[in-house]
Amino acid sequence: KKYQFNKHDPEGTHAFELTNLCDRAILGLLLGMEADNPGSMLDVKQSGKKLTVDEIRAAGWFEELPLDGEVVLKFQTKLRSTSAAPQPIDDNDLNNFLNQLKITKMSDRDRLNLTKMFCASYFFMSEQARMIIEAYDGSAEKMEAAVMLFFCVIDGHCAKTTMFKSTVEQDRFQHMLGAHAHYRSQNPTGRYELNLALIPDQMMAKNLVEAGIHEGGSRTWRN
Repeated sequence: KKYQFNKHDPEGTHAFELTNLCDRAILGLLLGMEADNPGSMLDVKQSGKKLTVDEIRAAGWFEELPLDGEVVLKFQTKLRSTSAAPQPIDDNDLNNFLNQLKITKMSDRDRLNLTKMFCASYFFMSEQARMIIEAYDGSAEKMEAAVMLFFCVIDGHCAKTTMFKSTVEQDRFQHMLGAHAHYRSQNPTGRYELNLALIPDQMMAKNLVEAGIHEGGSRTWRN
């Protein structure tokens, strides 16, 4: 369930194991949101010990998290959601993501889980997606990651040729997308029948929800 964390709806009580890379990534996102919107992070406990935000700031958590221990906190943002058009991940968050993907002891399956988590919270440009999939060692997980990222790419019209230089990989990518290859996040008009048990359909549904929020669900969703 942690891989379903949504940066745009982070409220709730969260528990993190600091030896888990995905947990660390989510906690890092919440710390960044606390820095932008002070007072959102409440009731912080590390291994049962209560901590204030000032104490974790003094301990350097905003720069580098502790290596182990369990952290439990409540997050309650004061920011109201806006209807801004989807924007690609910013450079700081992208670099943070890439640095985590490049940890040598991380398996490609772990990288895929981390990519899924970031896809739930961010949009990307095709060039950013290319940088992400290049962090993968094996071709199978790399291609799975590319399919997930495709539905979060803003410039989908050039995704295939930007993400893959090899025509063999481009053809394989096209085959894995199937009919979904025609989807464009910036112009998603059409009728959809989605199977939410499938990752590509999950990513597409997430994109359609974002579009509905931006344009107004009453004007964009029918039947």
